[in-house]
Amino acid sequence: MTTPSAEALRRFKRVDLEEILEDAQQRLSQTPEETLQQWRDNIFRETKGYSDLAVLKTSLESSVSLVSDFLKTQKEYLASHQDCDFTEQEIQNGDFTEQEIQNDNEYVDRQSLYIAFLIDEIEKFPPMPVLPPPEPLIKVCGVVEEVEFIKARAWFDAQAYMTTDDLQAFKAQLDSKGMVGAMLTNSFSGSAVSSSGSSDKMNCLYTRGKINGKTFSGWFGMTDIRPGDSVEMAAMPYGDGYLVYAIINISRGTISITPECNEGKPSNAFYVNALIIFGLFLIPFLYPFFAANAFFSTLCIYVATSLFVSIGVYKRIQAAKGSQFDLYGRIANVLGFPGGERFQLTVHSAKILKRKRELGKFVQRAEESVPTPQRASEGYMCEYFYYY
Repeated sequence: MTTPSAEALRRFKRVDLEEILEDAQQRLSQTPEETLQQWRDNIFRETKGYSDLAVLKTSLESSVSLVSDFLKTQKEYLASHQDCDFTEQEIQNGDFTEQEIQNDNEYVDRQSLYIAFLIDEIEKFPPMPVLPPPEPLIKVCGVVEEVEFIKARAWFDAQAYMTTDDLQAFKAQLDSKGMVGAMLTNSFSGSAVSSSGSSDKMNCLYTRGKINGKTFSGWFGMTDIRPGDSVEMAAMPYGDGYLVYAIINISRGTISITPECNEGKPSNAFYVNALIIFGLFLIPFLYPFFAANAFFSTLCIYVATSLFVSIGVYKRIQAAKGSQFDLYGRIANVLGFPGGERFQLTVHSAKILKRKRELGKFVQRAEESVPTPQRASEGYMCEYFYYY
């Protein structure tokens, strides 16, 4: 029978999650990068390697719950025994061994290290998109001095178009209450870590770097900017740097733009919409006219119905895309798109892509290479990355 060592007993009595995670934070800095990357790969396998705040939050809640329940059991067990029991009664009965203590300690160490890793990943998650930009956009020209990309997921539908400080508020909670204190009081489990978007999140490249000696950052589906590229940016001054919403890469003839923001509102949008609705409703109203020969009443009902449906559909479209239309217009004006917000970026890019194919200049995207806009079937239309 093995007598528990003093060190093993001391570590067995650790039931304070705050203290345990402080130790885990120190051990995290010494953990091999290969191990950390393996954890990332496991967490984000379903999102193809893109960091997802909701996934991190769920994993964190689950891990904290497991360790908390385990420590609660340990605490209840310790509370029912005196210190002398660990050296007399338990040892005499043979049901408290060095190996059992070691297994418990290893479990707590492993799980607490993983929790510290998840908290670190949350703290490193990029700031959420600021949509729409609350200040006027300006044109920034220069050469990219440095750039880095973070694969992350975010919402860009109409409901997400509001200035959001969700992640910053969450981090403030962690700073003020203590990292573990926030976990234990569930202060992070509400809407603070949740996005306001309603549609599916998009895989993006959160891009940050330096231009003209100032920092910049922005969310793009795909971008090809590299150090040394000459660029023009539609950006909003933000502190000592810029929040960027579109980048024309002059060196490569491409443009990266904020996801879900690749078209402007046509000036005749309502009239086109109404014409389509009137056409669709025409046939159903022809039958009662010929059947009852009630021309005037049928015509009035037809016009009124078509008009009300047209207004409803138009308002719904504006509610869903109005903010994106407005932002595209602001970008178009700042960067000088030909025709302003009426410039059909997707159509223009498709023509260039077609011409490149005909001339044999189209380059298939390869792994680890500088990307080029691709066909719709290859995700091109979802990357908001075009020829310009």
